Amino acid sequence: MPITTSPYATGTNAVKNSPLTLLGGISKAQFLAEYWQKKPLLIRGALTNFNAPISAGELAGLSCEEEVESRIVIEKDGRHPWELRCGPFTEDQFTTLPESHWTLLLQEANKHIPELSTLLDQFDFIPSWWLDDIMISYAADQGTVGPHYDRYDVFLLQVEGKKQWKINSQPVADDNVIDNIPLRIMKTFASEQEWTLEPGDMLYLPPGVAHHGVALGESITYSIGYRALSQQELLASYFDFVLEQNDNDQHFGDPALSQQQHPGEITAATITQLTTLLQKIPLNTESVGRWFGQFITEPNNPSERFPPEQRLSQNQCLTLLKATRLIRNEQCRFNFITQADGCINLYIDGDEYALSPQQADFGQIICNNSHYDYQRLSPCLANSDSLELLLRWINEGVIYFATEE
Repeated sequence: MPITTSPYATGTNAVKNSPLTLLGGISKAQFLAEYWQKKPLLIRGALTNFNAPISAGELAGLSCEEEVESRIVIEKDGRHPWELRCGPFTEDQFTTLPESHWTLLLQEANKHIPELSTLLDQFDFIPSWWLDDIMISYAADQGTVGPHYDRYDVFLLQVEGKKQWKINSQPVADDNVIDNIPLRIMKTFASEQEWTLEPGDMLYLPPGVAHHGVALGESITYSIGYRALSQQELLASYFDFVLEQNDNDQHFGDPALSQQQHPGEITAATITQLTTLLQKIPLNTESVGRWFGQFITEPNNPSERFPPEQRLSQNQCLTLLKATRLIRNEQCRFNFITQADGCINLYIDGDEYALSPQQADFGQIICNNSHYDYQRLSPCLANSDSLELLLRWINEGVIYFATEE
């Protein structure tokens, strides 16, 4: 599968920070039709004006915090080849690292760095429920996590320094992995194509494309990764949901049991009865929709909430909203499902809220945006139920007022 370089991806055309520039001059529809989960796309100058909201030193500081998931991968000159260290780290641990061939990885950076919500807004052509997280990698010279492949879609944005990437789009054998190390690194990797990414360049990779990135000097890369939902994971979660919803503790029985020729046999009639019982499990769009809304917004780790010091009243809320904007808690997941009757089921971190058709615009604004001002929200807040719901979310800390503009 040859990689595609957009013919429109020039430095001058990439100055504008717009979704079209982000995709190298192609439209959102063209990207989804031709590239999403199909083939790679290299974009020169995707975000040339992007300013990193955090420095390499601050990344190291974040990795020392208990609530931040972080790792260090040391290819060589560690305790053993491909050594993996898991955070939180201490400042002293960074002073003992080798001069080269190591990488610091921070997961869910978008939950800890609020400014990254602006970056995620650029990717609004992909439904937000697909998003997994932004991972930030800082690499010393020659730092790498080795050749590997992922089961999910990822945009690799080069933020600082340079990184050489090599890819191979051929299927990877299950046994093509280095034994006895805690990382899934390919034992053999042959490059089909290779190139160097500079700040502002970006590479999109669909699931299954093997890739190998190596820092050329100090380098920072942002990986905007999407979810890989396995059938096993979906089935297990759905049936857990069904069990929680079903308070009918019906037992299997067979009052018409007749004598069998073979006492050890499970008869066809028994299998038929069991099949009939299991077919009563609800499997319809309403049930699946309610489950999926809760499942897909459930956070991997509990979200930190930011409630006000004192609970606000409706009047206080409206007064503050006229003076400053509201921000959606970066650690929470927001999505909604529109029903056939125009009602909306809105989901925040697995919690479900039922909104009437008159609240539909309000629910869409809340889920489609990362921040809100009075002008945008005021038409919706004439509905008392919407105002009450907004006040509840503010007092619970899933939406909060900006402290500064």
